Amino acid sequence: MKKALLLSCCLGLSCLAFAQDEKTVDETLKVTAGGTFGKPKILKDLDRIAIAQSTIYFKTATTREVIEHERGAFGRRKQDGGSVAGTITAYLDFTDGEMTESEYQELADGFYTYLTKKLADNKVTPVSWDKISTQEFYTEDGQDVKDVTKDADAMKRKGQLYRQINANKGNTLQKNSITGGMNIGFAFGKIKRAANYARDLDAPFALLHVTVDFADIFLDGEVATGSGTEYQAGGVTRITKTKKWKMDANVGANVKIAGNVGYSMLYNEKMVSETMTLLRDINSETPFASSVKEDPDMEKLRARDNLFAKDFNMNPVVISTTKEKYKAAARKALQNYADMFVAKIRYS
Repeated sequence: MKKALLLSCCLGLSCLAFAQDEKTVDETLKVTAGGTFGKPKILKDLDRIAIAQSTIYFKTATTREVIEHERGAFGRRKQDGGSVAGTITAYLDFTDGEMTESEYQELADGFYTYLTKKLADNKVTPVSWDKISTQEFYTEDGQDVKDVTKDADAMKRKGQLYRQINANKGNTLQKNSITGGMNIGFAFGKIKRAANYARDLDAPFALLHVTVDFADIFLDGEVATGSGTEYQAGGVTRITKTKKWKMDANVGANVKIAGNVGYSMLYNEKMVSETMTLLRDINSETPFASSVKEDPDMEKLRARDNLFAKDFNMNPVVISTTKEKYKAAARKALQNYADMFVAKIRYS
């Protein structure tokens, strides 16, 4: 029953219509300044902006992990109770050949073009790329994307594989990580140089980090322990201990902009910064997969033996598609994110 309810909930979330009403926007994209309780100022009355960095992380393998503890009265963790852990990886498989660097670049550049046009249509003037990319801060402080890209082995150790692409083949002004860790923003003298950059652009600038994922993965674990004592004739005492584990996995094909992964930032000439956090997924709502199948021959990323829990290192799942179908879904997901970004400005 629990599994059925979970699957029903997952499917319901995936089928939600894409909406841009103020409540939905606020619940999806959060902007904070000066800490959790700071009030955003940059977006207020914003009529000009420079999208100085647009980094897209296209995932090709995504891993989900969970650990569940046995619960007792009032939902508390049961003393001497058991624990169960699970991990599963989904792989993206192209049946007509792997995506090339130029094809990923085309998607990233298309997102940038769509976003700047959407801004202009909503009376927010985007600074031209020529002006953005020729300023001293951009050329001197920016790094080539290849110099900040994680190597494949480091990504695999965290159970994630992706292609990192900067729109317009631009520089990286702010590094980020989609596999964890805090982003502390600019440090020391770079803060002042960034402020001068915003002044020279005559606009606040935005540094976007957007992750395109392709799967919904849900793991649900259960564990139950028990004991019994039976006194028998002849002075015999029988003691029984039981422990049962269960792990369910649901994997669905869904190209989306992943929520709660990484941060984006806004910065202005007054050295004020604001952090943008995507609180939940933005779905493409575009079917793309030809099959979703378990494949025991694929590598189990993040497989482990937990000393304190029963481990279920489940067989990977392969989601197959064609390049054109994937690109159509990824393009729509990125456009939906751009729509949400512009709506956030409008409602602010």
